[in-house]
Amino acid sequence: MATVSETGAVGGKKITIEQFFAIEKQLKEKFEKGEIDRDEFNDSYDRLKCLYEKSENSAEVGS
Repeated sequence: MATVSETGAVGGKKITIEQFFAIEKQLKEKFEKGEIDRDEFNDSYDRLKCLYEKSENSAEVGS
């Protein structure tokens, strides 16, 4: 399963809604297990959300 860094959250790649939810689930699991703290979770989730919104916007432009 892809992580935030593997999706190119910084690189500007596009993601689908399915990828968004899969990564969101992964982030929540890591937080619940204590692998990441609240700040890391929030930062990663914000980047994920931004990446998905950019993907949505570019899809609308291309239609």
